Amino acid sequence: MLTMIDNTFQEIRAQGKKLTKTRRAVIKMLCRSHRLLTAPEIQEKLNQQGISVNKTSVYRELEFLTSQKVIQQVSISPGVTHYESALRSHHHHLVCTGCGDATDIDTKELEKHVQNIQTKAQQQGFRVRDHSLEFYGLCANCK
Repeated sequence: MLTMIDNTFQEIRAQGKKLTKTRRAVIKMLCRSHRLLTAPEIQEKLNQQGISVNKTSVYRELEFLTSQKVIQQVSISPGVTHYESALRSHHHHLVCTGCGDATDIDTKELEKHVQNIQTKAQQQGFRVRDHSLEFYGLCANCK
């Protein structure tokens, strides 16, 4: 994990971009998290780490990191944008319809079947660029 984060820092510097304290903290936070986070949640976590940052700065950092393909937006519910590391391996999510929490779930066994579906789609002339699968229900706290 550290190597991935360090490599990302080096790539940003190599492009002549600044590696601010906030930017470093957001990258580390999302790389280490197994939950999807909203911008307000990210801002709150930064403040808890002693990094005082306003809402506009958080959105600016998220926009920059998304454009650099370091993080990605995930839409699991209308009107709410979540963020996660784009550097981690492909995965899917468990989404609680009670509290809105979203966590990663390992679906490696499922990916074999997804690959078969993508092959079938390609045979029909459809080029799959990406796929997303979310499971909706209630988490242990909301049951």
